[in-house]
Amino acid sequence: MLHALITQSNKCTTFPTLLARGRRGLTATPQRVLKTPSAVLAALKEELRVFTGLKKEPLEELKLPRPVAVADGKALINDIRYLGSYDFIDKDTIAVPGSPRVWRPPATPFFVGPDSRNLAFADNDYRSHSPMLDSIFSAIDVVGTPVSWPTIDFVTNRRVLRLLYHWLDGSKTDRYDFRLDMEVVGEGTILFYESGRRYSYNELHPGRGTGFELKTTEAAPLGGWQSMGHHRIVQYTFGGLNMIVRSKTDAFVDSSPASPTKRRRRGKPEDPLYRGAPSIIRTGRYVPQVAVVEIKSNKGKMVAGVPLKTWPSYKWTRIAPQLLLSGTQRLHTGIHIDGYFSSVEELELDERTILEKQPQAAVTLRRLARLLGLLLEKARAQNVPQPYNGMRRPGLSVVCLSGKLLLYQRDNYRSWLRAPDSEARFERLEA
Repeated sequence: MLHALITQSNKCTTFPTLLARGRRGLTATPQRVLKTPSAVLAALKEELRVFTGLKKEPLEELKLPRPVAVADGKALINDIRYLGSYDFIDKDTIAVPGSPRVWRPPATPFFVGPDSRNLAFADNDYRSHSPMLDSIFSAIDVVGTPVSWPTIDFVTNRRVLRLLYHWLDGSKTDRYDFRLDMEVVGEGTILFYESGRRYSYNELHPGRGTGFELKTTEAAPLGGWQSMGHHRIVQYTFGGLNMIVRSKTDAFVDSSPASPTKRRRRGKPEDPLYRGAPSIIRTGRYVPQVAVVEIKSNKGKMVAGVPLKTWPSYKWTRIAPQLLLSGTQRLHTGIHIDGYFSSVEELELDERTILEKQPQAAVTLRRLARLLGLLLEKARAQNVPQPYNGMRRPGLSVVCLSGKLLLYQRDNYRSWLRAPDSEARFERLEA
């Protein structure tokens, strides 16, 4: 099996070299020595996962960029608008517009047990294998929001931006290395997505975030269908770049009075809008951007026998990009002691308020805008037809390996679009 894994890799690397790398802990945590055979094998698999389909050597190592200049008092992220939304039903079906869960917290105090693997894994798109890009395009088309597609610089999701953000601010991006693929469509729009994302679950410290989210929310009616997670798509300008960004939405604040939900017979999914796209179920409700909620929980501390009830300041390092890069203005938090939640806070935040709580985030966001601009230039240059045959070269991939950010060329022309007709929207019409 290991031999098969090695031969599938496009890196011309011998097994002893890979073994030595695994023992040094090249992937995951560089300073940790991997002593056991299972740990070495896991490290080898991780490296092969990251490098499959890439050229042997990187084109360059990307360095920390200078921040983009922003006028005093001017927001870095502007003109946020809702484009569409959907719920995953299964790997080939989405509900549009779908609906986030409804924020309905119980009275405090209340108890939430540790998240099990199944619970943490149940409400996300790891197991759906649904095509992110085709779901984005289908949801926007069904909602009917007008978009000038040829003017878009990036179509991506919040996680991609957060991975780059946390590399820029020096924090650990995750427990493993990551790879981000760039695909150029039309005259220069970049489809930017994570390749080979892996689900991880901490057996020793499972957390209570998913349980807290379920305890404080109720499922919105979706015509009898069960959601695997709600996703929202917004457009905004970021440091001069025209962005379309998808993010998972935890909940929303429903200002209408609660009413009993009537049981409805399941509607039949409609055929895909185009070949290769997911099937569509038209159900759900449109939620205003100001009502969208990010939900977080944290283990609290006891001071003089009294539990602290305020969200800790150090947590803003990770929360700031989540809120800002999705245009979310509500943060609802819970503080617990051994699973007993005695405090639930509901905060309404704008960009200025968030950056006051985390001033360094402004610098990191400006660096992120600069890095995205650099990647945009390099991906477009790579896509120029070659003079000797008129063909475009394969796309580029960004690889984070042991804290270094490397730019690789892929060795094939594989597209992550399952629906070929999706690409036509990016072609500029002749005047």
